[in-house]
Amino acid sequence: MAVVANCRTPYQHTDLIEGGVRKLAEMEAMLVKTIVVSASIGVMKPLLAKLTTLMGDKYKKFKGVRRQVSFLKDELGTINAFLETLELMDELDPLVKNWRSHVREMAYDIEDCIDNFMHHVGDTDPNEGFSNKTVRRLKTVRQRHRIAHQIDKLKTRVLEASKRHKRYNLDSRVSTVGYNQNLGYLGLPPFVRWKTSLLASENIWNIKVYGESNHVPPLVLFKYLRVLILDIFSYEVECKADLTAISQLFQLRYLKIAGNYIVDVVLPTKIQGLRHLETLDMYGVQVIPSDIIYLPRLFHLIVDADTRLPDGIGSLKSLRTLERIYLFSTTINVLGELTNLRDLTLCRTDYDDISDPETAKIKLLVSSLGKLSKLRSLTLDIKWEIRDDDDQLGSLWEPPLEIERLQLSQWLFPRIPKWIGGHLSSLCSLTLSVAGESRDSIQALSELPSLLFLGLEMVRKYGDVPPGPLTVDFGSAGFASLEHLDLSCRSSYGASMRFQAGVMRRLQRLTLHLWGSRTWAGTEHLPNLRSIHALVGSHN
Repeated sequence: MAVVANCRTPYQHTDLIEGGVRKLAEMEAMLVKTIVVSASIGVMKPLLAKLTTLMGDKYKKFKGVRRQVSFLKDELGTINAFLETLELMDELDPLVKNWRSHVREMAYDIEDCIDNFMHHVGDTDPNEGFSNKTVRRLKTVRQRHRIAHQIDKLKTRVLEASKRHKRYNLDSRVSTVGYNQNLGYLGLPPFVRWKTSLLASENIWNIKVYGESNHVPPLVLFKYLRVLILDIFSYEVECKADLTAISQLFQLRYLKIAGNYIVDVVLPTKIQGLRHLETLDMYGVQVIPSDIIYLPRLFHLIVDADTRLPDGIGSLKSLRTLERIYLFSTTINVLGELTNLRDLTLCRTDYDDISDPETAKIKLLVSSLGKLSKLRSLTLDIKWEIRDDDDQLGSLWEPPLEIERLQLSQWLFPRIPKWIGGHLSSLCSLTLSVAGESRDSIQALSELPSLLFLGLEMVRKYGDVPPGPLTVDFGSAGFASLEHLDLSCRSSYGASMRFQAGVMRRLQRLTLHLWGSRTWAGTEHLPNLRSIHALVGSHN
């Protein structure tokens, strides 16, 4: 969160920043208080959902467990109703706080027990033979008895929590406390609610390791971890980080590993047992387990540009996010099979030996992109310019109508793509690199109704046709929603730009990158402009 100061004196800047800092401190205190109050709700609701699942047909053969689960569900439902009442209170009696803390810890223990049971019971094959079924039941009978004993103990704890609630008459201790109308858990944005459940549990780790990996704690001891973030770096000697025990953390939802080039990160050969894993983020890891294609809930996959993705990656239909895939890798061949993708980032590093890719490779890329009808964001992270002289991406590809973000810098279009126009009603952020300019092209950009940010690079080099200065005229109307324009003009012949009255009436920020001789006019016609940032250079 940041405070932005626009076109003010230094003293006004200081006052604004100090006021902003005070406001942020107040908001932080309010947020911390809200998170503490809301933590119990954060764990209780998913727990009740899991107990409901255990009451379903899939687990009906476990009659003893179902009876205990039915009792837990009823009792915890009543307790949860009281917790929801506490959530709206400004302040709580110390006895109520103590009771709530015990309930929260009890809920975590019950959830761990339920997760353990569901993992060991697992999915069964309806066509499984009698002998195989008998062997499997014998293998799990000890585990099921142990879990049943744990549920008995948890049932006793739930009963005690209910008795304490009545014994201390906690209802009367909250009846005189005022309600907090502004800090309620339901008023928090979704990402804060998700974070709340993590902060309230001890099932999240963020570990930073520098040097030898023997400082990494034994992961196998923490089998209930939901979130694991490992930063492993070495700057002096090559070292190895053995992370094979990750395969036993079967409750993981989020796994992020970051290393550097002299750390040999050793992952397990198989991780398909991590059936709850939703996000896999790997940086500095060149090889990832080939069986990730069998992870049923993997929604987000972020890898390094050098990472070798396994064969069959196209079968990961659950993927919503795929980032840092090499632009012209073999993965592009199957990219079109990932039809549920929402966010896609393709990269080309600064040490690629491809100066200009073959036409066939661009055609394959365009063909794959054309099959991603649910795409909402496309980023081309390119370090060196790619000239698409045949305009394949601009003429053969048609973005989905619901696309919201296109980051296409360094992909040099010969003209503004023909698919730019008012029909892309959801497009709010666009970055383009274009060789040359035309009034019709600028007109097409001006018709985008939801565009908030436009990053436009106009390029004209010696030898380009037509020769002469680069002229950018934004006209007298359009760009109705635009708030930030980042304009770069690279021209060997010089450049000029002009704003007429009536255009970009909501523009607040103008960023300019200008090379060679240049002129600009009309900024006085931008009524809401608050700041101008200009970088002016010379080709000499």
